[in-house]
Amino acid sequence: MQHNVQPTTPLCGARRPGWERPGPGRHRLPCILPAGHTGEHQNALHQTWDAPSLAPVDADLMRLDAPQVSAPRVHTIPLLDAPGATLTVTCPDWCVSDHADEKTRGTFAPDFTHRGEELVFPAPGGSETMLSAQITHAPFSSILREPVMGVGSASEDMGPDQVHEFADRLRAYADALDCLSVDLDDARLNARGGAL
Repeated sequence: MQHNVQPTTPLCGARRPGWERPGPGRHRLPCILPAGHTGEHQNALHQTWDAPSLAPVDADLMRLDAPQVSAPRVHTIPLLDAPGATLTVTCPDWCVSDHADEKTRGTFAPDFTHRGEELVFPAPGGSETMLSAQITHAPFSSILREPVMGVGSASEDMGPDQVHEFADRLRAYADALDCLSVDLDDARLNARGGAL
C-alpha cells in the first residue's frame, strides 16, 4: 500500500537546532506545521522545539534542501585482544557515538560498534517508548560485517529489505489504528446513548 499525500498548505519545514549533525535521526525531521505558524515547531513524531530567532543566513541553512557538510571523526581505541595495540577508526557520517567508553576502557576489535541516532516512537503521553530503531555496524565482527537496523525493544536486526517490509507493515498498522480510532469514537458515542 502506498500513500501519496500532498499537503494542502505549504509546510514550515524548519529543523531543530543541531539538525546539521550527521546521520539519520529525529533531529533531522522538519516541522510539519503550516508555513508562517507562530510558537513552537513540531515534527511528525509530535516532538516540539522553540523557534529560535534566526539571521537570514541561518534561515537559509535550515532549508530542507540545504547541503550537509561534516568533518570526518577519527578515533584511536586501545585493543583488549592485543595489549598495547590500538585500532584507528573513522566514523561514518551517520554514527553519533563519541566512543568515549571504548577510548577510555578499550574494546575487543569484534565488539567495536558504530551507533546511529536512535529513532524513538513514543507511547501516548511520551513517557515510555513503544518502538525504537537504530542503525549499528560492527565492522570487525565476523557476524555483522555490514550495517543493520535494530528495531523494537528486543532489537531484531534487519537488512534493507526487511526494513522496507517492516515500514510497510507499520504503515498498515497505522491505517488500522486510524480505523480503530473511528470505532472508538463510535463506541464512546454509543456508550453515551448517542449524546456528545
